[in-house]
Amino acid sequence: MTRRSNLFAEPLTRHRHYLTAVRTWTPGELVTAGMMNSIRDLFLEIEISQMVALVDGPTVPLNAALGQVVTGVFRLAATGDSSINVPTGATPGRKIVIVHFASGGARTLSLSAAANGFRFGSDITTLSATAAGKTDYIGAIWNNADSKWDVVAYAKGY
Repeated sequence: MTRRSNLFAEPLTRHRHYLTAVRTWTPGELVTAGMMNSIRDLFLEIEISQMVALVDGPTVPLNAALGQVVTGVFRLAATGDSSINVPTGATPGRKIVIVHFASGGARTLSLSAAANGFRFGSDITTLSATAAGKTDYIGAIWNNADSKWDVVAYAKGY
């Protein structure tokens, strides 16, 4: 089955219970708002059992290599405000999606901007609190040239 993912605007193919993506990115290519409109399309293709559960706490480690072949999906059920540490396991073009669920109240998630950490662009500049009982999705792509996780998608309130 081939679908278009609005998140990364690439064809996705289901194979042996995981997704592989076929796309070549060119340096300086812009990601448009239309490409990011529906991050949920990607998750409709990924079974819950394929998500990597993150350990709740004030600082949360994330190993990007533990996720799927192309896009790692990581779920955090937060019972307090949390900060995602600089992810380990980065490889050129690697994508991660953080699924942030606010358990028991509104929760704030921050992303480490330390060396090899996350950075925001001009369209997405920060994260806001996730409403109680709701889920927010954050998508990032490893930028090998700049050694940063570029936050390229953010969808709230699911």
